[in-house]
Amino acid sequence: MGEQALAEEKLSLWRANVAAAKQMEAAAQQRKLEREAAEKEYEVKVDAWQEECRGWAERETARLWRPWHVWKVRYVAYDALFAGAAAEEAAPIETIYTLDEPSDIVGSMHPVAPVDMVDYFGKVTPGFTLATFLDGVRVDYTAPRLDGGLLHHRSYHAGGYTVNVPAFVLEEPAPAPAMPERTN
Repeated sequence: MGEQALAEEKLSLWRANVAAAKQMEAAAQQRKLEREAAEKEYEVKVDAWQEECRGWAERETARLWRPWHVWKVRYVAYDALFAGAAAEEAAPIETIYTLDEPSDIVGSMHPVAPVDMVDYFGKVTPGFTLATFLDGVRVDYTAPRLDGGLLHHRSYHAGGYTVNVPAFVLEEPAPAPAMPERTN
């Protein structure tokens, strides 16, 4: 094979490599455009889902929430009374939140009072026993919120929105809209 033929063969291989590289680059660019289009499509779906979630949170809050209150009650634990200390002196003072009115608590102490305790997450535990009652302070909830949880409420989250259900409400919110799935 002569030098001219060898040069033409190398030039032909070079041209084939350049053409293959251009095809690979074009295919990569096409895949990139398809990914970007799929991502934009997904963002539109997520935006629509978040709007659905906002509507869900507004509807369910309107259905389930109304102004209410709990009582923050200070007391001395039952066991501390039997440790030999007087309630106001050495025994540790503890706090619970309850749905029961202080006057009802004091009126039902014979010698103890069962109360419905409310935890920070809105779960009500009936039959919590109080042996002493020091005082009670009313904690009011006058407005719901859709952008996060509230103490003493069961909170349900979807799409950046929240349905807060007061502890005394037994119903649950309707299921939240399902988040869209990615297709790529």
